[in-house]
Amino acid sequence: MQLDSHLDLGSGLGTLRWVPRLAGLDAKRLPPTVTVRRRGGGETLKPSARGRTQSVQHLCQAMGVLPWMRDALPMIYAGDALVAIGDIWRDARRLAGADEMGFDVVWEGRPELC
Repeated sequence: MQLDSHLDLGSGLGTLRWVPRLAGLDAKRLPPTVTVRRRGGGETLKPSARGRTQSVQHLCQAMGVLPWMRDALPMIYAGDALVAIGDIWRDARRLAGADEMGFDVVWEGRPELC
């Protein structure tokens, strides 16, 4: 993973950019390459260490993401594991320790989701 890399998501959807961040995604817990996909349905993520794994549908409903915007969310995968959704949620199982440097995703030019 190159921290200076970015990905244009297409017209009106903005750009994903990787930035260093304390307690961010732990590069040691990820493969060298991650992929970004559109929502397919049935995805789950564990948004907090003490919380439970939740469906992306439930997370979106709780946050008030408009139904038609849910399919535009960039899903970031390490192999078959969903590790982040844009800069909105990160999987707690993939995070570096509180005092360790990791990286994070910044979703620049993100459309209104709610």
